[in-house]
Amino acid sequence: MARPLIPPKYEAARTINDGTALRVELPYPPSINHYWRHNSKRKGAPVYISVEGKRYQHEVFYRLGIYTFKTLDIQRLSVRVAFYPRTKQEQDISNRIKVLEDCLQAIKIYCNDSQIDHLEIFRGRVVSGGRCVAIIEPLTKPLAIPPDLAIS
Repeated sequence: MARPLIPPKYEAARTINDGTALRVELPYPPSINHYWRHNSKRKGAPVYISVEGKRYQHEVFYRLGIYTFKTLDIQRLSVRVAFYPRTKQEQDISNRIKVLEDCLQAIKIYCNDSQIDHLEIFRGRVVSGGRCVAIIEPLTKPLAIPPDLAIS
């Protein structure tokens, strides 16, 4: 795929919190419903990444590929994400988180998204073109489950 003609207008990645956390700013991801496809004509056909999904993956690789990351390989992680949609149209932001996680895993920011123990998702204001900002950081100690979420 060809690289985008217009370079990003923002810094795609930087470390924060004395280098222990990574902040990435990326384009707004497609919905998981548009990312994965399957051939419904053939029973048992494999699932594959759609053209729209490959385009988004390419964009992520293009923006983050110039950076060198130390892969967060064995650490438990906390991820906070803010999605800034393109329009006011009603959208399910939880359908976009898996796409982002898969792309961050593919570019080797972490080995596997199963390392994520803490995940926060926010909806931001509408911005032209849409954006997504994520902060990925290692957990320094196990998180306590809030009392109102604990089971007996």
